[in-house]
Amino acid sequence: MNKTSRAEIQGLTLAITRLSAGGKSAQEIQNYFECELLLSEPKPTSPSKKPAKRKRRKNLKEGILKFLTAQGKKGAHVKVIAEKVGSKAANITAWIFSTGKKVKGLKKVKPATYAYSK
Repeated sequence: MNKTSRAEIQGLTLAITRLSAGGKSAQEIQNYFECELLLSEPKPTSPSKKPAKRKRRKNLKEGILKFLTAQGKKGAHVKVIAEKVGSKAANITAWIFSTGKKVKGLKKVKPATYAYSK
């Protein structure tokens, strides 16, 4: 016999209450739930799933600074940095505003354009 969860029982109770308030007879309510049971497909049970492996985080600092060093004084736009490093532009921007503040030599050249010099 399948165990019925508390949420399922509460849902069934609510459905019965609504049907009876709608003027349905006990036989009509029973027929409704029998049809629901016949139409619903049993949920497949899977034996203990293994947790998904997490991807290793890319080292943004090394990638960003290496790319900006190669660009020189003119620097590079955030979108270009993101393409070359293989990350999202939003991640590059967030890195610059958080960790990038602590990096000496990282400077804003133009809007959304940064340069790095040692």
